[in-house]
Amino acid sequence: MKENNEFEIIDTAGFDAIEKRFKKIYPKQEEIHFHAQVSSRLGGDDPLDGISIFRGDGYYHFVTFGFSELYEKESDDMEYSGYGFELTFKLKMTEEQKKRKKVFNIIGASMGSYRAASDVWELQNLMREAFGYELHTCLCHETSVDEIADIGTAEINLVMRQEGLPAAEVLKNKFDIPFVFSAPYGYAATLAWLEDVGKILGQLPDVKMCARLRLKAQNTASLKMYAMMMGRKKTPQAAVIGEYDLVKGLSAFLRSVGIDVKYKLCSHSLKSIVEPELDIQYISVEKEKIDILKKMQKTLVLADDVSHRLCDSSNAVLRVSAPFIDGAQIATHLPLLGEKGTDFLLETIEAYYKTLA
Repeated sequence: MKENNEFEIIDTAGFDAIEKRFKKIYPKQEEIHFHAQVSSRLGGDDPLDGISIFRGDGYYHFVTFGFSELYEKESDDMEYSGYGFELTFKLKMTEEQKKRKKVFNIIGASMGSYRAASDVWELQNLMREAFGYELHTCLCHETSVDEIADIGTAEINLVMRQEGLPAAEVLKNKFDIPFVFSAPYGYAATLAWLEDVGKILGQLPDVKMCARLRLKAQNTASLKMYAMMMGRKKTPQAAVIGEYDLVKGLSAFLRSVGIDVKYKLCSHSLKSIVEPELDIQYISVEKEKIDILKKMQKTLVLADDVSHRLCDSSNAVLRVSAPFIDGAQIATHLPLLGEKGTDFLLETIEAYYKTLA
């Protein structure tokens, strides 16, 4: 054990040797690892330090950590390796588990949401490029009765909105399908979302794709200085109006690029939202909402067409929610979330910054 300032660096040669060997067998997987709360070597009741599980072709491959010297040298014989042995076995999958090959479900895709079809399209692209997975069932968008009947064969459920959580819980309890709940807005959030999905699938996201998203996330940092270089006269601020998960996701993204989100207005009641963020409001009195919109000056307003009509011409506006009365939804490849959605949003943000000079 070596001391380094206030921290101890532990030699994990044995642990690393086991992991390295299995990474050669399953190079594109991120294993599922269960570690002991307190192992017996540290005075606890757990005989092992941990167990890792990899997915093979028709089986799950288990390997133990704890029968050999995993960390610093313990025996007095310095010439003896101490690696010892570990247990490994393959557990045959059930027929239902075998069916779950490279398909996923989307839950909570409300077709009443603006650009919902494009958001579904983007999630399909992300899953295809990152993991090689295809969409099985989407609730509720262009889904057949047969697909719904076979919904339990997916490996993972992607939940886009809180309204989809009860369905995800039912599918988890009945078919043991894990789920990820998040609508990824922004490059960094998309990368984190892919990593969360990968942990459940036991597979690392595509390396080149992750590198591309990291580079884009780093480049967006320059936006925080962009308006300052132009000699802006007003601090960038925004208002986001729409469904709860949209407001939450877009607001977090705007903050990451240096925009103060002054107003976060939910278009529906928050009663059904579990632990809503305190600064997201639902204004039930329409006049109060109208007064807020009419007072906005040089603000980036991400909202619906009705709200935009109440704003004066000093504001920059972008439609992100319903109702939309000044146009129509035609394209199905122009999302608001994911990588492509962020590309689109940044164009609007750059145009908004120019209005502040």
